[in-house]
Amino acid sequence: MPRYVAFATVLLLVTGAAMAQTWDDPSCADVVWYFLPCMNFLQGLERKPTSGCCNQLKDMNKIAKGKKGRRRICQCIQYLADETGELISSRVHDLSGKCSVHRQFPISNHVKCTT
Repeated sequence: MPRYVAFATVLLLVTGAAMAQTWDDPSCADVVWYFLPCMNFLQGLERKPTSGCCNQLKDMNKIAKGKKGRRRICQCIQYLADETGELISSRVHDLSGKCSVHRQFPISNHVKCTT
């Protein structure tokens, strides 16, 4: 988890304050901040997603409804996975069910972020 915190801190410094962006056009810092609680589960370091992860997925669904939100979420998650390590595909598949959240955005190591 420390490497994720360090990565998020650097990303926030580089891209500016996370809350300065709107939900219609989120920054990668916004997306990383919301998605970070899910990374340990998705990389096999925790047996189940935390309540924080599940709550953040709900917020990310709101962002995904924005004009550019879905594509930005996809691009930033793909970047995060590239920087911190592969996501386990079975965990990605299980995440929505374990959190009782229907995701409005794709999560994958190699997804095309065109929609």
